Amino acid sequence: MPFLGASIIAGLLFFILNFLSSLLLDGPNQTTFGALLEALIKTAVFSTLFHYLHNWVAKLFGWYRLDNPEAKHRFDKTPALDQARETAMPAAPRGEEV
Repeated sequence: MPFLGASIIAGLLFFILNFLSSLLLDGPNQTTFGALLEALIKTAVFSTLFHYLHNWVAKLFGWYRLDNPEAKHRFDKTPALDQARETAMPAAPRGEEV
């Protein structure tokens, strides 16, 4: 699954912030187990939505090399990989297939 790392990081941040805010803001009306369970359910929904939305947006704008490995990209630049590709195929311009 592409972009799973971003979904995991976003899910962890969301879980921590949601759990701590439930403990702090709900006060004596919420048990620790209740806050944990609520944070887990909300995190599962958030992570799923974030994962699919991030995949869609990343493919739409071509942010990563998974979409078109030879094209120029805004993010995910690897100068060493670009240099190796240019020395391997010097006749082919970037972004065009051979």
